[in-house]
Amino acid sequence: MNTLKKVVENWQDYQLTILNYLRKHSKDEMLSEDLAHDIFLKIYGLSLRPEYRVQNLRSWIFQLAHNTLTDHYRRPIGKCLCTENVGTLSLHPEQNPYLELADYVRPLLTCLPETYAKPLALELDGLPQKDIATELQLDLSTAKSRIQRSRKKMHGLFYECFHLELDASGRVENFEVRSDCQTLQRFLSEMRQSFALSMHLFEA
Repeated sequence: MNTLKKVVENWQDYQLTILNYLRKHSKDEMLSEDLAHDIFLKIYGLSLRPEYRVQNLRSWIFQLAHNTLTDHYRRPIGKCLCTENVGTLSLHPEQNPYLELADYVRPLLTCLPETYAKPLALELDGLPQKDIATELQLDLSTAKSRIQRSRKKMHGLFYECFHLELDASGRVENFEVRSDCQTLQRFLSEMRQSFALSMHLFEA
């Protein structure tokens, strides 16, 4: 049995330990909560792989928390968490599958209520959080909180709308759009039609 299922089923027991570790090393409460959510999603994805085994669960979890925090600080400033490491459908081995996933973020925004879609769209446009707060007529702390919730909801949509293949570190190796995700299937159909039209015009 994949021992990570135990972590998913008893997440509350592990969450506090992870949060305390992240708080200690980041000194940032909101960041710690956001990264803990990322860690849960990684663990959940790995728990779906029956062949995946962890020998020393506690040590493995702390290593995952450490790697997640390290990756966050390596990410360019201003980059949206929901597009972290984001790359392309892996037609070539050297390509990073997160880059193409980024192309699906904006189509998926239509699945979110405007309350959450708008601040995330503004962040994707490169607007600083202070300016987002002004644009939405919110105080800064409320805007930051809403952006955090928007990111988490987007993470959830990725797991609802894609079949994700993860490596041993919980990173995406490949992905496929789920056939029952009408929003992305419609987006892909429009992209194919646009491509076909552009090819027709080119050939003409």
